[in-house]
Amino acid sequence: MVKKILTYYWPFLVILIVIFAFFARLFIPPSIFVTPDFGRSDALHSNLTEKLILQKSLKSLNVPLWEDSIGQGYPIFAEGIMGFFYFPNLIIFGLLPFNFAIPTMYAFTFLTSSFSMYYLIKKLKLGILAATISGISFAFSASMILHVQHYNFIQSASLLPLLILWLLNFLEKKNATNAIICSIIFSQVILAGFVQIFAYITIIFFVFTIFLTYLREKQSLQKAVTSYIAIVLFSITLSAIQILPSYELTRLSTRNSGVDTKSLLEAFPLSPKNYFTFLNPFILGKTSDGSYNSTQWSKYGVYWENTSYIGLIPFVFYFVGLYFLFFKRKNHILLAVFAATIIAILLSLGKYSPLHIAYSFPPLNYFRVPARFILLVQFLTLITAAYGIKFFVDKIPKRKTPILKIILVLFMTVNLYFYWWNYNPIGKTKNWLMPPELANSIERGENWRLFSIDSKQWNSVFTTKGWRNQDENYYFFRNSLDQNLNLLYDISQFSHFETLPTRRYDLQNLILKNSITIKDEKINIAQKAKNILKQSNVRYLISPYKIASEGFSQIKSVNKDNFIFYLYQLENPNSRASLYYDYKSVRTTGQYTSLLGEIDPVKTVLIEKVENLELENGMGLISTIRIENGYQSFKITTDKPAIFVVSNSPYPGWEAIIDSKKTTIYPANINSQAIIVPQGEHRVAFEYKPKSFIIGLITSSVSYIFALVWLARRKLKFLNRFINTFLPTHL
Repeated sequence: MVKKILTYYWPFLVILIVIFAFFARLFIPPSIFVTPDFGRSDALHSNLTEKLILQKSLKSLNVPLWEDSIGQGYPIFAEGIMGFFYFPNLIIFGLLPFNFAIPTMYAFTFLTSSFSMYYLIKKLKLGILAATISGISFAFSASMILHVQHYNFIQSASLLPLLILWLLNFLEKKNATNAIICSIIFSQVILAGFVQIFAYITIIFFVFTIFLTYLREKQSLQKAVTSYIAIVLFSITLSAIQILPSYELTRLSTRNSGVDTKSLLEAFPLSPKNYFTFLNPFILGKTSDGSYNSTQWSKYGVYWENTSYIGLIPFVFYFVGLYFLFFKRKNHILLAVFAATIIAILLSLGKYSPLHIAYSFPPLNYFRVPARFILLVQFLTLITAAYGIKFFVDKIPKRKTPILKIILVLFMTVNLYFYWWNYNPIGKTKNWLMPPELANSIERGENWRLFSIDSKQWNSVFTTKGWRNQDENYYFFRNSLDQNLNLLYDISQFSHFETLPTRRYDLQNLILKNSITIKDEKINIAQKAKNILKQSNVRYLISPYKIASEGFSQIKSVNKDNFIFYLYQLENPNSRASLYYDYKSVRTTGQYTSLLGEIDPVKTVLIEKVENLELENGMGLISTIRIENGYQSFKITTDKPAIFVVSNSPYPGWEAIIDSKKTTIYPANINSQAIIVPQGEHRVAFEYKPKSFIIGLITSSVSYIFALVWLARRKLKFLNRFINTFLPTHL
């Protein structure tokens, strides 16, 4: 029995052992990768917090459309990073405790990438050994391992083999069932939370489809192109629940017209020399020891985006595969893969590529870091490498094949483990989720916010030493409590992680930061900045230096070696909700800039679209009834008509109600909401009901119902195909 299992199922055992051995240390004890980035950690400051929100929302059976504790409120679902409707996330984070959900997510993601790659190579009839090597190599490729801090990236990337596998099924048998399954997989790439990968694979797989159809049957090229476009469009309707809110946020963000082409190409380039990392991932340096951490990004790019290692064995066999492909036995699919690889390489090179003009047009001009095409280069290279392995194995006498399998798989595993086992730092989940010292001195609650002044302490370590033997420093740096790290400790933060900042948020932060200066290790906060902080109900500030300006009192300080953080309290900030009996009308950003330094933020509000309102000095009282994400209600008593302002971002979808009647919301103080309330006692409520989400929900629901009904009507033939493709009835 054991011999039979080892004989027929050894690839599955090998893949399971290699992946579980790598990630077992995340389960016992429950741990997370705490890989730092420039200025912060994308794991701690973004992805981990988003997954925590995801789980809390699943437990309470709601969708986290709005997060009140960052950036004066932010449409966090529309940001698109969370992956709320990605099927595995719904199961993993819906059922498991958070401590075990993160390790399980990693294990499942890497198993998905490995097994789907295995079955893709099997479908191409390139042999068991080639499938096993390719499966493990893709899971442990540079684009996967170097992005473990980007949960949404690796989850989207893990679906590449599965997607092209079913695309091949469709191109072989062009029927609606295969097309629908392709669309569902495409949609899951979007819903996993990294739409840039969706855009990139849509382009490269389109190239693959055109070349393959042209080589096989030129006369059906138009039909194949039309069908492919239909598949992509249907995947978009399936994903409308995410795409429409994200599109709405993009329109209101600093990327509303895309990213400036010059800055897009110059900011994070991939130099041709970076492709030498196919030989050795550390040949040009590495992030872990600081040797590839220069902030001159326009010159060097970013290590985790520019490295392309897939293992020495696949790299060598890639050239063997090319030799057999062009000189021995042509294969239409592999020729199409080669063509797609060339296009992916050219697009990855950005400003160094003759195709750089493509980044002047949608969708490419909406995404930074063209180097991310390197993910597809690695993936497609492994397919060609599998072709080389097949022909090499065919030349070996069968009696020597078992020994060859052991040698190649063992060497490849040791090779990948050698580079990656100790690369990403690991920390116990309970320790990193424990509030840092300064957090314990901050009053929790909805009335006050925190503002963290940018610190260079993190980068002073990261750019010179990386993270090797620096765990204690990064653990201490959590005291900054900057965006969105605050969410882990139930603290409200003025700022948010700047994936898609709104233009209002960006303007407010620009004025604020230009009004804060550092000289001789002293921080001076001008009146303009102080007024912004007061308007935004900021009570606490964390700073790497002492604040010299008046109106700030030091509460506490913490230090480690040469690093220090100070906690300050701002005197008399506005509360979350305020009544005003005086206003100044604002039409331009220039007026905001000039007036912010002149007004008393307690007495005067800066408001847009209100000009002829007559107000008198009055008195009022505000009682908070309820504040939660996406909903705020108050009881207001005022002896005169007044302007009622809540420190909450003015964003489409918010509705204001006074005594059960809707009223107009006006933008105020750059990034707050205001309504006009009449004299008397009133109950006021603000509620977030985004039409983009509702329309997306209806569109996606109808699309999925249609897809499921169609598949069911086909008498579950798609399930039979799935079983025949994926269950190891024969190897």
